[in-house]
Amino acid sequence: RQPRFGGAYVTASWIVTGEHRPYERAFSGARSPVPTRRAGAFELVGRYSWVDATDRGVDGGELTKWYAGVNWWASLQWKAGVGYGVADLLKGGLNGRTGIAMIRLQWLY
Repeated sequence: RQPRFGGAYVTASWIVTGEHRPYERAFSGARSPVPTRRAGAFELVGRYSWVDATDRGVDGGELTKWYAGVNWWASLQWKAGVGYGVADLLKGGLNGRTGIAMIRLQWLY
């Protein structure tokens, strides 16, 4: 039998400036917010994720990650984001921790 691994994540966001993410049925998900102010839209984002990669003789460890960030939607196509997270890996009886800093400039077409 093959090893089986599991994982999950949850993400939450809040657009501080009041815009919303329109739901698109064909896409089956939320689209980018459409800024209504000249200064754009600001969004707070948080995420927690967990992966267990240990089963049937494979010790990939257990990874948990926390992330918090801020996105600035300058327009429907342009987004800039900054965030920080922490990843903890438990593998083979050892613990490891890594800090994650992210800066992103993104164009959506």
